[in-house]
Amino acid sequence: MNSQGSRDINELKKQAIQYYNENSDILKRVEDSLNNLFYDSPYDVYGYLSEYFSKISKQPFFTKLNARKSTFFDSKCQPTFKLDFYCQVKNVEKKILSIDAPCFSHDIITESAKIQNIQEDDENRLTKLNELVNFLNGEITDLVRNFSPFDQEELDEKLRNLFKTKHDQIYQAFLLSLNLKAQSIVSQIDSIEGKKSKTPTSPKQKSKPRKQSQAPGANTTVFGDDLNILFNSNFYGSFIEPLISKSICICSSIVSNKPPFAIISELKNQVSFN
Repeated sequence: MNSQGSRDINELKKQAIQYYNENSDILKRVEDSLNNLFYDSPYDVYGYLSEYFSKISKQPFFTKLNARKSTFFDSKCQPTFKLDFYCQVKNVEKKILSIDAPCFSHDIITESAKIQNIQEDDENRLTKLNELVNFLNGEITDLVRNFSPFDQEELDEKLRNLFKTKHDQIYQAFLLSLNLKAQSIVSQIDSIEGKKSKTPTSPKQKSKPRKQSQAPGANTTVFGDDLNILFNSNFYGSFIEPLISKSICICSSIVSNKPPFAIISELKNQVSFN
């Protein structure tokens, strides 16, 4: 064996020694498992060892969420989305859960509606669906990544904070829009009143009661567009937050091989204890 090969072997030995020094409990775990295997004498030795080490393996953790448009439609013929939850389980990335859900609530367009309205409604639904898919694949994936399905309480708190921030941003934008529109209406009214005060009137006209002037656009629906923006924006928190929370609970149930009600009961006891 040449000197280069000897150096490579020595380097590998050093790396192996360092590795097992950093993971010193491995050899002890292996020794314990073999001792237990000898005394228990199971018929499936590999299954026995697999079960033994599964109890001491690291907790699964989320690696990603994969949201996309689904091929299914809900009961109102609205588009739905598919959402997959992936976890790293025993060094292997696995799809733990897959769900189909409607993307947002929406008023049904009647058959007597104009074709233009139907087309606009369809485009709006697809736009909302794309926004939702990007939101799930982006911010929600970043939020749950590297967390375990058993970190339900911490993940729920992060979800609450995220959606509260979203709602605050939307509400502040809504108030700013209302403020700008109110200032515009006040300016229009002042302009109209100013012009009328400069117009000479005859004594007969003065005696007649006048109807109160109304600025262009100053009616009960003046803020309709802003309200629609506000209500449509609320889809972020109307169902996504509880949907993700419930899905995390189901993932916990699957990886732990426990029924969902047992997981919920444990969470309730933790909250009561705290």
